[in-house]
Amino acid sequence: MSRRVLLINPPLWYYQSLPTDIIYAVELLERASISVDVDDMNMRSLCSILDVDVDTFDEDKFYNYSYLIDRYKYFNDKFTSISNESYKLSINSFETKLSVERMDDIEQMIDDIDNPYTLFMDRETWDDKNGYRMIAIALFHPDQIVPTFMIAKHLRENGYMGHVHIFGMNEDQISTSMLFENSGGCESGLRKYFDSVGMTSIEKYIEEIYIRIEEGRDIPFYIDDSVPFISKKKFEYIIDLHRDCYPQYSFYPGKIINILYSRGCYWSRCAFCSISKHCEYEMERLNILEDLFRKNSDFSDTVFRFRDCCLSPESIKAIIEIIRTNGFNIRWCCRARFDTAFNEELIDGMATSGCIMISLGVETTIDRLNGLMRKGVNYKNIKKYVQLFSDRGIAVKLTAMSNLPTETVQEAYDNLSNFHELEEYITDIKINSFRLFKDTHIASKPECYGLRICNNFVDYRIYVPYTQVDDRGVQQAYDVACVYDNDSSFDNLSGFISEEHMLLYICRYGIDEFRTIIGRRKG
Repeated sequence: MSRRVLLINPPLWYYQSLPTDIIYAVELLERASISVDVDDMNMRSLCSILDVDVDTFDEDKFYNYSYLIDRYKYFNDKFTSISNESYKLSINSFETKLSVERMDDIEQMIDDIDNPYTLFMDRETWDDKNGYRMIAIALFHPDQIVPTFMIAKHLRENGYMGHVHIFGMNEDQISTSMLFENSGGCESGLRKYFDSVGMTSIEKYIEEIYIRIEEGRDIPFYIDDSVPFISKKKFEYIIDLHRDCYPQYSFYPGKIINILYSRGCYWSRCAFCSISKHCEYEMERLNILEDLFRKNSDFSDTVFRFRDCCLSPESIKAIIEIIRTNGFNIRWCCRARFDTAFNEELIDGMATSGCIMISLGVETTIDRLNGLMRKGVNYKNIKKYVQLFSDRGIAVKLTAMSNLPTETVQEAYDNLSNFHELEEYITDIKINSFRLFKDTHIASKPECYGLRICNNFVDYRIYVPYTQVDDRGVQQAYDVACVYDNDSSFDNLSGFISEEHMLLYICRYGIDEFRTIIGRRKG
């Protein structure tokens, strides 16, 4: 078995370029002179879903909006067909009741002949992976849980004898450690598929795990910062996207480069959010853009996507300054919160430096609820910033929550009315039903939010099951839910499941034509 590592980007059923976890892991391994390859199964599975060839990518299909929506519907219907109350899939394949603790459900799902990934997995060539001493699967998003188990199963069934490891940042609220912590009785089931699990948001363990494998030393099943052999040093990433290990199709039909300026959240006060509990806020190197340009020449077809959970205004200022000072001609996008430090000058700077889209967590437009959720913003500022971004030609994507604790029926109507008022300025909005996450302020003091934790908490890994403290609260929550359910105007407003896919459409058509395209769908 050769001295090599294979990093796998598991399938998703929508466009998602290589996550920072894999890009950074490549740099760590290459720097340590450890040979590495990248297998971007996600891009290949996307081509399968869109019915296009991965080597001769059909851009006409990729940019055919009606075709895309039809394929989304087909895939969602396939997911729904194998869903039941035990493991509910719907749009997302990781819902409230699906956790690694319920191994029977996961195994039933990965063995289901109607699983949409089954045909793709059956067509894969697995024997060529036997030469790798270690295979590390980057579990970047909860929707990759099922495909990740399917990959591990196929590896074992096809005789792979090396080390299979899970690592990855995961998306926002859901960290790898939250997925697997206290898995207790299911550990034997997990060990059927994996040799170790990175209980962290940091990919830095990859190098040190591999070295121990090569030396024939023991490796704990669960790996976190408390493991003695794990280094506490901070790494500096100098990214070279021209490395031979990257499949060229990973960047079709245009490059979206995921990079980080920071990990965690600089605000860390929102009552509903657990990010600060499983990921400490820390800055990466601010000169990462300069390093990228020194190592890589042509970014004419590239969008830099800052994957920070939310960039602070100060970080955005620094990015603008680096772009201006170096004369970079690039396009970029980011996620942020409605911070009062935003102003016209900063937003002008974003537009002139190449920012084409910003994703903002609005949660709610109701000032009382924003105060209760400790968001530090009001609707007056929300509306002002959304209009400013839109006027400067920056696409605005909003994420929001319905059914917040203590939300009244009138507030639900007012919230929807405000969203309709903002609709002409936004490109997309996702309104997700409130979920109570572990390790949040609300979960620690539910009575302050009119909630009561249910006794069957032990059955859940990600969300905390709750109810209202009294019958009146239960009825109010039901009535509020009905208000949102009866207004379908914001159900997947743009039609895009993937923010990255939407970005490429915006790059191709421009923001005005893009709005026309999604407007036809709404019409």
